[in-house]
Amino acid sequence: MTSGSWEYLGSILNPSQRPPGVLFRPKVVYNPNNARFVLWIRIVPLTSNGQALNWTAEGYYATDATSPLGPFVVDSKPVQVSEGNGGDYGLFVDAGTDIGYVIYTSHATNVRMVVEQLAPDFLSSTYNRSAVFGPASVESPALVARHGFYYAFFGHTCCYCLAGSNSLVYVSTDPLGPYDYLTDVVGNASGIHAQLNYVAQTGFLTSPDKAPLSLLWTGTRWGSSPRQQMRSDYQYWEPLVFDDSQTPPMPQPLAFQNQFNTVI
Repeated sequence: MTSGSWEYLGSILNPSQRPPGVLFRPKVVYNPNNARFVLWIRIVPLTSNGQALNWTAEGYYATDATSPLGPFVVDSKPVQVSEGNGGDYGLFVDAGTDIGYVIYTSHATNVRMVVEQLAPDFLSSTYNRSAVFGPASVESPALVARHGFYYAFFGHTCCYCLAGSNSLVYVSTDPLGPYDYLTDVVGNASGIHAQLNYVAQTGFLTSPDKAPLSLLWTGTRWGSSPRQQMRSDYQYWEPLVFDDSQTPPMPQPLAFQNQFNTVI
């Protein structure tokens, strides 16, 4: 995962087949129920005159393919969720049940969080959902499972902000809640660690295949690219440490690391 070890393999969504508007925040997960890869992508469509973005009609498209490289084709209507059109989001597949979930915000919830169960093909919602939780005006959510607990990470709204955001953590024993506030792994950091980590916004959390109880916290460092292009902005990755002597296990504050080793 070192710099320079990544290889560009092409676009998974042909530009000529994309609906008009701004498409961003793509997420791809593997669906063990049908051995297909599922792509969700957020869209803000254009107004009827094509001159501006229509944020009141934002939503998601979902499609699947036999490979993580696609090709994915968006040829359906936007996904319907229970709270408005949906806003910022993350996808989660429970390895214990093979059930998929979407965690998302919505203007209908005052930009607070909801977790919603997906249909077996992960292309639509069952509308089986959690209660709304977390403070108002949050975004960039990620949902993970560890030691029988489900952790939701997200921070205050920080649309491409240079300062970064906090990373609140809520926990539950069920993916559909109820969720309780646990900690803030960025806001609780101190000294130089807080300064260096705070310039990133929570992106996603991932678990290396050979270390299922370890998690990597990733954040996007908006405005960091020398090219001044959002698609080229850097990321910050750090192993997330838990105190397993507590119940539920407590994620520890982030502490900046120049490099680390992990097993994949």
